[in-house]
Amino acid sequence: MLADRRLLVSMMLAAALLGLWMAARLTGETPGGGRVAAASSEVVPVGSGPMLEIRYPVDDSLVSTKTFTFYGETSRGATILVDGHSTQPNKKGHWSLRLRLDKGENVYTFIARKDKGPDKGISTRKISVWYYPD
Repeated sequence: MLADRRLLVSMMLAAALLGLWMAARLTGETPGGGRVAAASSEVVPVGSGPMLEIRYPVDDSLVSTKTFTFYGETSRGATILVDGHSTQPNKKGHWSLRLRLDKGENVYTFIARKDKGPDKGISTRKISVWYYPD
C-alpha cells in the first residue's frame, strides 16, 4: 500500500514538472525567475538583459492593415530596435512601434538593449504577423 502511494506521488510530481516545463516553453517564463529564449529551450538567468515582452499582437496574428502598431513592455532605460526602427519606453516601460507590413508573413525580431544597470545587455523576441488586405 505504501509503495502504491509513493508511486502515485512520484507520478503527480512528474506531471507537475512536465506542466511547468511546457508553460515555460509556451510563455517564455520560468518559475525560478529566468526567461526561456524565444527560439530555443535555453533558460536565460535574470540580470543578463532587459525584460522584453510583446503584448500585442500575439504571434501568428492575421491583420488587414498595411501599417500596424506593435505594443510591448521592457525595462526602464532600454531601447527597442527592430528592422531599422527604434523607440524608447515610457516611465513605466511600455513602448509602441508602428511598422509597414508586406503582404503575407512578416517576421520581426525585436531587440531590447540596455547599457547600464543590473539587467544590462540584450534580449530578443521573434514574432510573425500575417498581412492580407481586405
